[in-house]
Amino acid sequence: MKAVSQKKIMSVAIASIFVVGLSSHNAFSAQVQEQLSITRAKTLGPEAERVISRSAAKVLRQIAQARSTINSGDIDKAKTDVLEIIMQLNVIKTEMPSAKIHNHIFVAREHLNYDTNEEVIDDLVPIEASLVEMADYVPVEKARQHIREARTHLKQGNKEAARKSLDAADLQVIYTEIDLPLSSTEHYVINAQKALNNNNPKEADLALKQAENGVEFLSEIVTMPAIRIQETMGQLLKDYASKDYTAVKKQLAEIDNWLNKMAQSTDSITRDEAGRLKTKIDSLSHTIDQKDNDYTKQLEALWHHSKALAERETDKASIGWKSSRPVADIRADLIDAKQKVAFAENLEFYAQADPEDIFKSLDEAHAILKKVSVLSSLDENARKELNQAIKEMDMIRKNTPAPDHRNLYELVRTRLRGLIYHNY
Repeated sequence: MKAVSQKKIMSVAIASIFVVGLSSHNAFSAQVQEQLSITRAKTLGPEAERVISRSAAKVLRQIAQARSTINSGDIDKAKTDVLEIIMQLNVIKTEMPSAKIHNHIFVAREHLNYDTNEEVIDDLVPIEASLVEMADYVPVEKARQHIREARTHLKQGNKEAARKSLDAADLQVIYTEIDLPLSSTEHYVINAQKALNNNNPKEADLALKQAENGVEFLSEIVTMPAIRIQETMGQLLKDYASKDYTAVKKQLAEIDNWLNKMAQSTDSITRDEAGRLKTKIDSLSHTIDQKDNDYTKQLEALWHHSKALAERETDKASIGWKSSRPVADIRADLIDAKQKVAFAENLEFYAQADPEDIFKSLDEAHAILKKVSVLSSLDENARKELNQAIKEMDMIRKNTPAPDHRNLYELVRTRLRGLIYHNY
C-alpha cells in the first residue's frame, strides 16, 4: 500500500490492543452489508493514536488495580476502580470513527421529543455528512438509506417512523475491527460493576480477568496479518481496475509476506487458510499483468475470503483467544462456524464455485452449530437464536445457488455475531 503502508492502520491497532464489549446503542447487532466499492483505508491522526494507546495502557493498569483491590476485600474502593475503568473506556470510544455519527443520531432522536419536524430534518444534515466521511472506513449505504427514510417520514409528519429509521441507521454504523472488540471488554467491566453492586466479589474478579485477557500487544502495536491482507487486497482491487500492474504486483508481494506470517500461527485453521490463500495468490502473481485476461472476479472473491479471515482474527481477539484454541469456550466454535458461513457466501456469489463446494462449507458450519446447540451452558435466548440460525442455513442449503440468499447469509452471520458478543 502506498503512503498508507507507512502508517499504523488504526483498525489493526485497536483490534491488536483490545478485546472489549457492548458499544453504545448495541451497534454490533446489525451486520453491515459489504459492497465492492472498496476505498483506501484511512488512518487516524497521530494525536488520536497517542490518546488511544495511552488509554489502553491505563485500562490495563486500572483492571489490575481493581482486581488487587477486590482480592484485598475493599469492595467500596473496587467499585470506584471499576467506575474509573468505564470512564477510561469512554475516552477511547470518543476517538472511534463511528463516535461522531452515533452522537449526531442521539441528538436527532432526542430532538424528536420536543422540536418541530423541520428542525429535526436539519439535524440529519451533519449525520449525512459524517456518513460520507465514514465511507472511507466501512460501507455506509444502508445507514444513508435509513437517514433518507427518516427525512421522508419527518416530511410526512410521522415522528415515530422517523425514530425507527434513526435507530436502524445507528445499528448500521459499525467499524468492525474497532467497535466490536471495544464492546467486548466494556461488557465484562459492566458485569464486574454489577457483581460488586450485588456484593459478589468473586464474580467481579472473574469478569475483570476476562476483560484483562483481551488487552493484547500493549508493549508494541502489532498488526494482525489477516487484517493487513484484507486492507491490501482492497487497494489491489482499485489498482487493478486502473491497470496499475506495477502497484498490483507490489501488493501481491506484500500479501505473500503477510501470509507467511499467518502460516506461523499456533492456530491450525489460520495456518491452513493461509496456505490455501497463498496458493491462489502465487498463481495470480505470474499472470495478473496479462492484459488479455480479466481477473476482477477472482480478486473480488479473494478479497471476500480475506475479509472472512480478518473477521475471525477480530472475533478471536474479542474472546481472549491468544494462542491455542480455547476448547471450553463455545464462542470459539461459533467463530469457526461464522467463518464457514462467510466462505460459503463467498463461494456462491463471488467465486462462482460448484454447489458441492458451497455445500461443504455450509455442512461444516451446520455440524459445528448442531454440536453447540445441545450444550447445557446455553441459556434459552441463546439457544433460540442458534436454532434460528441453523434453520436459516438449512433454507440456504435446500436451494443453492439462489439470488435471494444474500439476506439469509446476512441473518445467519448477524445471529452468530450476536452470540459471540453476548448480544442475545
